[in-house]
Amino acid sequence: AIKDLEEGQTVVSLKEKFGEVLEGVDGRVKFVDLVADTPLAYIRFDTAEACAKGLTVEGVGEGW
Repeated sequence: AIKDLEEGQTVVSLKEKFGEVLEGVDGRVKFVDLVADTPLAYIRFDTAEACAKGLTVEGVGEGW
């Protein structure tokens, strides 16, 4: 999950941001869920390796 999601982030922008970090990793972003009226998003990956690499993404908010 990402709390304190930076303003202006969308499902598409988050998928792109995580996709850049996941290049060369076995796995991908499975889905992004933005919580309405709250700066919170849930990101799901399809492999543990992708999830671990996804934790290194910066500039989207605070990982949790």
